[in-house]
Amino acid sequence: MEEALEWDWLGLGRRIYPWDWVYHRHLGQALRLLEEGGAVDAISEALEEVPFEEWEAAVNFALKRHQDEARHFLGWVATMHHDDGWRFNAARHLWENGLLTESIRQRVMELEADPEARAILAEL
Repeated sequence: MEEALEWDWLGLGRRIYPWDWVYHRHLGQALRLLEEGGAVDAISEALEEVPFEEWEAAVNFALKRHQDEARHFLGWVATMHHDDGWRFNAARHLWENGLLTESIRQRVMELEADPEARAILAEL
């Protein structure tokens, strides 16, 4: 049963980002966890080694199909993730989709060390 479910989600990874097959399993696993309301740290872990382009594709797909779950995940990434690039891009996605709250923006700015990124965040 578990293998059948994993295979179905592998196909979703292929549809979302068909150019690089290496990470399709990770994309599928992350999106399955997201849809099932899985823990945000588990979703993050599934996407940890995924390159930026695939991460972007997964986030864009999630925001279109599972906005509440994606908003929750991105809010966590923006305020809790250890990587400043992840935090910045999560805040950017929230802003681009009209989902960035002032409290999340402020928290991301507090955590941001790069003056250029802080300036961009201040303008969001």
